[in-house]
Parts: sequence; C-alpha cells; structure tokens
Amino acid sequence: MHLAPIALLVLFHLLVALRNEIHKRRTGKSGNFLHRGRTRFERLRALGFRLLLGLAWVQTLRVALGWLELAPTPLLRALGCALGLGGALLMFRAQLELGDSWRIGIEPGARPGLVERGMYRWSRNPIFLWLLVSWIGLALLVFDALLGAGVVLMVLGVRAQVLEEEHWLLETYGEGYRDYAGRVGRFVPGIGRLARGSGSGAS
Repeated sequence: MHLAPIALLVLFHLLVALRNEIHKRRTGKSGNFLHRGRTRFERLRALGFRLLLGLAWVQTLRVALGWLELAPTPLLRALGCALGLGGALLMFRAQLELGDSWRIGIEPGARPGLVERGMYRWSRNPIFLWLLVSWIGLALLVFDALLGAGVVLMVLGVRAQVLEEEHWLLETYGEGYRDYAGRVGRFVPGIGRLARGSGSGAS
C-alpha cells in the first residue's frame, strides 16, 4: 500500500482544522467563511473547492488500494513529497502569521487589520501560494491526469477568490491596502502589484 498521498491529505486537513481551532480560542468564533458565500458564484466556488478535495481523496484512496500507481520515478516521487509536505507546512505558518486577521473566505463587516509582517512582506497571498504548491506536489506524487486537471481548476478558483478578496480589501482599507498592494506582489515578489491610482489594475 502507498500511504504517502493519504498522509499528505490528512496532514493538510489537520493543519487547517488546527488553525481554525486556534482562531476560535482567540476570538470565540470560527474563521471559516468560505461556505457562507454572499452570492451564488461564491457558493458555487466553495462547492468546487470541496469537490476538488473529494477528488483528491478518491484518487489517493485508489493509490492506497493499488488501483493507481505512484509517480513512475523516484525523483518525481521525492519531488511530490517535498512539495506536498513543504507546501502544507509553509501554508500553516503563513496562516499563523496572519494572527487574528486569518479567515477562510470573506467575513462581511470585519476589519481585523492588515498584516505586512513575515511572508506578507513579499507576498500578499502566501497561504494560497503554498496551498497550490502543496497540491502540485500531491498531483506529482500520484501522477494522475484527473488530479492534474484538478490543480488547474484550483489555480483558476484561487485566482477568482484572490481578486474578490482584493476588491473587499480595497473597500475596507482604502489607501492603506492600495499602498501595500502597490509594493508587494500578489503571489511572488514584483508580480501582480496593483497599479497606483487604480482599484483593479496590476503592474
């Protein structure tokens, strides 16, 4: 049995659950608002994320049962494990660095404050960045076309979520966020900075 992909998924869920529990203990409420979408599109996107998680569980269980093989070479398997594990742990660290500002999704009316420390000095969305890295690792490890397609769909879903969150952050924090987003890249340094004087442009 090949249990590494399932171990990665279990770790991913445990880390997210742990972060939410930390948030609940500090603030008295859950930080997960993804399933409380304000529009039909938001709710459909949240459902899409859950379906992708379901797909990942199905395919990793098939690997554990011997119905699917792992990546064909030791190098790909090692790379998949490294990206999957490293991405999950760095995602958790980025979540911790947000402190009480951490949320999954948008909480209408909330104003927890901007965070510009740690990873947020060079990336506006390190949580999403490392989430995608972790999922790319899982797809490499399982080496499955469906999971590969799932990663592509997740990239599209993450981009839509990030653009929506940027719009909310501009409405909530105004020039403070505009200045931050003009200096720091959307995912990686220097790429996806908001153009000064524009609410939607990027440099």
